Amino acid sequence: VRKHFPSAVTGNKVDRAVLGEIVYGDTDRLSILESIIHPLVDIERKRFLQSHRRGKTKMVVLDIPLFYETKRQYKSDFVCVVSAPSFLQRQRALGRPGMTQQKLNAILSRQMPDYEKRKRSNFVVSTGLGKAHTNRILGKTLNRMRQCGNTK
Repeated sequence: VRKHFPSAVTGNKVDRAVLGEIVYGDTDRLSILESIIHPLVDIERKRFLQSHRRGKTKMVVLDIPLFYETKRQYKSDFVCVVSAPSFLQRQRALGRPGMTQQKLNAILSRQMPDYEKRKRSNFVVSTGLGKAHTNRILGKTLNRMRQCGNTK
């Protein structure tokens, strides 16, 4: 990151806000950043899974943002999409520091439409009714996955 985006690094820390500003709207720079980060994430994911295989963990859940969009669709027994109504998704995103309508539109333009992700997934958990409801439904969904017996 320091080599390609030196102004985004202070000491040994990446300033995500600065990095975001650098790559925002520049598909070439974003591609460079993704080519740096994605292989590192892949290495950590593999280490994590290997450690759980050795420990004979019965089920592992991975949170993979942009699962479909990055075309790095990892082998999985199930895909569960968490989904909020678009108005709520926008409201939540715009509440984040530094987020603007223009940035959000650019982000959403790179993402697969939510309805398409829901269609492709095995399970959908709605996050539009609050954390308690989401956690309850997520727990039920995980139990359904366990009952299917395909967890490896």
